Amino acid sequence: DFLRKNSYDVYEAWCPQSAKIMLPSVRPQIIILDLQLGEMEATEFVSDLAHEGIAVIIVSADERVDKRVDCLSL
Repeated sequence: DFLRKNSYDVYEAWCPQSAKIMLPSVRPQIIILDLQLGEMEATEFVSDLAHEGIAVIIVSADERVDKRVDCLSL
């Protein structure tokens, strides 16, 4: 809501698969990502985004330090 109120275009995807379908048409500059994605491993998705040159902000309640470190290293 904050981003929309400040004139940013915001698109929502509830799973990595739908985000991947949306990416070519939306071409985001940044993605805000929850690590608890469900069907797809977060590190795999972050790796895909990094190869596309898309910046990622990771937000999560996941307490596994190794998962957070893996994503940050990508």
